Amino acid sequence: MTPEVFWANKHLVLESAEQCDAFLGKLRAAKGAEANALVTWVPGTPLYIAASADAAHPETNPWATFTHIVNCTATHPAPLDTYLSSIQPETDRHLRYLCLGIPDGKRGQLALGQALPVAEAWMRANVHDGCKVLVHCNHTRDRSVAVVVMLLIRMYMHVVRVGEEIKAQEDPVDKEEIRRVLVWLANHYPRAMPSRASLKQLNRYLIPAPTS
Repeated sequence: MTPEVFWANKHLVLESAEQCDAFLGKLRAAKGAEANALVTWVPGTPLYIAASADAAHPETNPWATFTHIVNCTATHPAPLDTYLSSIQPETDRHLRYLCLGIPDGKRGQLALGQALPVAEAWMRANVHDGCKVLVHCNHTRDRSVAVVVMLLIRMYMHVVRVGEEIKAQEDPVDKEEIRRVLVWLANHYPRAMPSRASLKQLNRYLIPAPTS
């Protein structure tokens, strides 16, 4: 989506969650062919996003392609054992692989909220220029998307061209800003469709609590 398209549809994106969802649905339908890619690069960042099953696909071979992996599920895919065993010394493995332990279903809603600060701290501590970071979850439209949106806002807002101006890093984040970033991501990754519960966790983590 170009800035011109965003501003032409600003009322649909920002007025309500329902209209934002409908607009994203139309955007995904228009870009359906692009949704078939196994792994999608988030432009201007070291981030890549995929479903867990696609990440393990022979054509993807993430264990050789990516320098870091963020697993947004509660399970440890067997092929990762080979990837981890290649990292020496063994004590460095936690610097390259992060399992956030987010289960499917309602139990995962709270776990996602707890995982967001963990993912941000791990990225800041371990990812540097030249890295390639794969973020994956079971369904690739929800938990991994929420983590990527958080990282875009916290670390990569300078590449999110969603308007004529980008808020300064120190400016407070609001729901409008989160929706803008989600629309930007959906333009590059049409399968992005986080649940309302995931968006609620994003809001809680990213939006400062009101002061009394």
